[in-house]
Amino acid sequence: MTHIRTVGTEERTQDGFRLSYFQEGDPVFLDACGDVLSVTRGGGFPFSLSCKQGEETALVLRLGDDEGSVPVFTHRCGVHSASDGTGIRLDYEVRYPGRFQKISMKIKVKIISEEK
Repeated sequence: MTHIRTVGTEERTQDGFRLSYFQEGDPVFLDACGDVLSVTRGGGFPFSLSCKQGEETALVLRLGDDEGSVPVFTHRCGVHSASDGTGIRLDYEVRYPGRFQKISMKIKVKIISEEK
């Protein structure tokens, strides 16, 4: 199991929230809107992924001017709020040609301070 700790911001939206943070120096945006969870990463390893439980979507990868996609099936996509932050559970499989890779993520967003 891999653990990543980072600091970022949370912005509440009409239908959910947006988390903005950096991973390995690249900007990452995680958006929860209704029952859809989307992740977009810029910088040196740009990609975008949108997940909805029980549906097939695509992981879109970019390298320079080139772009490609791989099918993704989401088994579980859940978001729950608590008084000290937000929890996200995401189980999906990337369906590479000839093999599937299962990925499970638990994300805990802890509020350490709030701007007033």
